[in-house]
Amino acid sequence: MTDNLFVPLPYHYVAIRLNPTAMLEDLRLDDAITLAEAEKFKPKTYLAFLLWPEELPLPGMRWCRYSVEPIGATLRTPIQEQGITSDMVIPIAPNNSHPRGRIPVHPSPSFPFANCFHWIESNVTVRIRVREDGFVHDRAVSLSAEEHVALMRRFEEDYERIGNFYAEQEAQLHHCSLDNPQNLKTQTTAASQAGGAQQFTQGVSDEHLSAAYLRYAREEGMLTSSNPMSDSSAGWEFDSDLGRGSSIDGAPASPTSASDDDFVDVFGRAPDPTTGLIPLVDAWMDIDQHLSADSIPSPNELENEVEEMIQIIKRGVARRLLAEKAGASIGRVQASSRDICRFSKIAPPHPVGCDSESSQSVSVPATQHVALWHPVLWSAQVGLLWSITGYFMPLVRWHIGRGAAPLFHWLGQAAAKACNC
Repeated sequence: MTDNLFVPLPYHYVAIRLNPTAMLEDLRLDDAITLAEAEKFKPKTYLAFLLWPEELPLPGMRWCRYSVEPIGATLRTPIQEQGITSDMVIPIAPNNSHPRGRIPVHPSPSFPFANCFHWIESNVTVRIRVREDGFVHDRAVSLSAEEHVALMRRFEEDYERIGNFYAEQEAQLHHCSLDNPQNLKTQTTAASQAGGAQQFTQGVSDEHLSAAYLRYAREEGMLTSSNPMSDSSAGWEFDSDLGRGSSIDGAPASPTSASDDDFVDVFGRAPDPTTGLIPLVDAWMDIDQHLSADSIPSPNELENEVEEMIQIIKRGVARRLLAEKAGASIGRVQASSRDICRFSKIAPPHPVGCDSESSQSVSVPATQHVALWHPVLWSAQVGLLWSITGYFMPLVRWHIGRGAAPLFHWLGQAAAKACNC
């Protein structure tokens, strides 16, 4: 077996650490404030067990989605609403302590820490960054297939207890609904209203934030782990409501393309708009070089870091979206300034937004640059017509008073003079 592989093999223990800067740079959220937030964010190094890759590892990929199980150095944190108790753990030898006396699993070679447990229901999906020098599996700690099967079987009792808990909860809920259905309806309505409240980040609603994120993820080639230059998802966009792909030109996907997508999805290679939000981590196989028995953080801390990272990304998306809107507004102002420069016969004292050509052509009549019915010309013509009318109306009234013949004679003379001009 080759020791150096571009992705680590399943059933191995690794040290992982979140890489916030790389996550932001992949989405081009590189404004100074967002990068400063990433610099202040100091992620910890966690101990994790690799379960299985969630996509087919292929050469040229930037990362590999992996299902991992963070390892705890204490008993599990209980979650009462899910029926999870603190004793739902399996010790890792040489640790043999357990409240119910469970047999530990035995990695090979020997595990370097004597205080670790596998927690039930702690799986998370991460993106493990591919390393150019590969992952060295020589002397890496792993579980054999037999030990992994034993691990799953020792959790069967706990899953049975969780199932019984949910059955009891469902029975109690059914009993309450029969006793007081109106109370259940009120609680359901209140919960739905609370969940449907509009949220804002940096003054941007979650609806606009999601649309902007999907656009950035597509533009930056973040839908798959393939290199953006060769990403087959470049011609696809995603409906934020349905989460399904549709071609950019709006044409429905053909049956052939749909079957191709199904074939690709078997290997986890279908474009996924949420990829940019999946934690991007660096991983190391030599766990004893990156961790010690008293420095292993709780898996709960990893969950908190992921939530914090998502908030940083949301604020970065909001800033990029607001910057784009500001840039578009400035562009419209500059376009208006250029139009004004073309309409005016005199160059403005500060020709901001006017190009050199329009600034120098001040001697060209304005009527050569604009349409006949442009508002600028129209307002000028109306003003000129109003001035002419104010000047000639007294003369017209005076000639009308003298009679029809003198009036027509005067109009003929005025017309002749205008033609001679």
